[in-house]
Amino acid sequence: MGYLQHRLEKFLTRDGFSFYNDSIATSPDATIKAVEYLGGDLAGLILDGQDTGLDGCEALAQTLQSYAPQARVAMVKSDIADSFGAVKSNLQTKNFDDYDSALAWLLEAKPGAVLFSPGGKSFNRFKNYSQRGRAFKDLVLNLT
Repeated sequence: MGYLQHRLEKFLTRDGFSFYNDSIATSPDATIKAVEYLGGDLAGLILDGQDTGLDGCEALAQTLQSYAPQARVAMVKSDIADSFGAVKSNLQTKNFDDYDSALAWLLEAKPGAVLFSPGGKSFNRFKNYSQRGRAFKDLVLNLT
């Protein structure tokens, strides 16, 4: 049985980190499911993209607080963070302009799962979620 590319796709394990590409997660609800799946193994999450206007951003922050409170949350040119609400103050979050800087920050944390599950639309910088997912995978695969 095959798998769906860009949906919780574990594509590399290196130096204690497991990298997951979930670029197809274009809503907070989809990212919530990925966070719940990885749970306490989650060391870092990259959010990216435009808010879809759907409810769920505050629920995403609450899910992170419940399932992976130790995880770092990197927000790359993302407006989703604005909707995190009061829960955000309990999370380790940081804004970035690019994936390179975000990934470097996440890799400074304890080893575990690094999840790219944007929670927003990709049209602000990419043609679609597939192109965005390939860009993330290429970055990780070219780490030195």
